[in-house]
Amino acid sequence: MGMTCNLGDRIRPVSDVRPSVLVVDDEELLRDSLGLALDRAGYRAITARNGGEALAILEREPVSILLLDIFMPERDGLETLLIARRISPQTRVAIMSGHCGQFDYLEAGLKLGADEAVRKPIQPAKLISIIKRLETIGVGHDERRRAPRVTTNLEGQIFDPASWKSTPCRVLNLSEGGALVECAECEEFDSEIVLHVAHFGRFEANVAHRSMSLAGLRFKAGEAERNQLKEMLKVYTERGVGPGRRNPSSA
Repeated sequence: MGMTCNLGDRIRPVSDVRPSVLVVDDEELLRDSLGLALDRAGYRAITARNGGEALAILEREPVSILLLDIFMPERDGLETLLIARRISPQTRVAIMSGHCGQFDYLEAGLKLGADEAVRKPIQPAKLISIIKRLETIGVGHDERRRAPRVTTNLEGQIFDPASWKSTPCRVLNLSEGGALVECAECEEFDSEIVLHVAHFGRFEANVAHRSMSLAGLRFKAGEAERNQLKEMLKVYTERGVGPGRRNPSSA
């Protein structure tokens, strides 16, 4: 019988037609225990140690469900999620984290397109029930998501006062509390920056999360009110902005 091997060091028969679940976590013990529980529950378990391995697997073969830890070396879970959504949009994603802090990483994952957020530690039996629920939701239907897909795709500039440098960015999600932005040099930002968003204005912010190409920003007190962000977001949702559309600031 022919065999295939994935980067997570598991070997499976090519003829295995069970629903596939890709477990991505840098903790070997957790990876192996979840893989064993998935095998026993009737799934084809695939494992990866980091985001880079996970993306290589997604590019090579179809995956039904992705279990994705946030804090990993080389490429973190939020950045991996963003890329996974583009290369494998049919894969359902549950993002996992046990981190508690001022920046809500699980909420950020939902805003970036995850289907489910899982707080660690979690019992394997409970995780299996979450997977079964995700498995029953129709592929390609937006109503399967707990949070809406990213709806903003705005041009922006990040100014770092420490280096006196301005960097272009793409604003993936914008809310009264802050923003998720994609750019080429996110890891180099100082803790305090200024975000300029096309059509929305200028916001002073603290950098709550940074990775190679993704940053989570938390607006300073009063910034949303000063820019009338709540009202402008409402107009954006209703009418949109950009070429040929009405600018919310003129509404």
